[in-house]
Amino acid sequence: MGRNMSQRKAKAYQDIERLKANRRKDLIKCAAALAAIVVLVTVKLGLETSGILEVGNMAVGAAMMMAGIGLAILGGTSSVDFTRSGNEIRGIQASVGITKQDIKDYEQAKRE
Repeated sequence: MGRNMSQRKAKAYQDIERLKANRRKDLIKCAAALAAIVVLVTVKLGLETSGILEVGNMAVGAAMMMAGIGLAILGGTSSVDFTRSGNEIRGIQASVGITKQDIKDYEQAKRE
């Protein structure tokens, strides 16, 4: 029984580690999508202000709309995945009986 429980905890620690890596990746994707939207709008406004692009150009507006929708989808799905990974981590912690301090201790022991 004890060996089975230790194997279960070891698998839980591995799953939590994988989910935490996924959360970091999703957070980066969400932040990158937001930053890309800001850069896109800033560049468009700069080009319009300098006279390189015509204000109200339909093609540029359509391209901006498509890029904005794509980046919004990327950011939205990343934030949903971020939340889902967090919920899975909490579920694993509850089912196996692992605390946040146990996870910190495990990560610290792994680094040493």
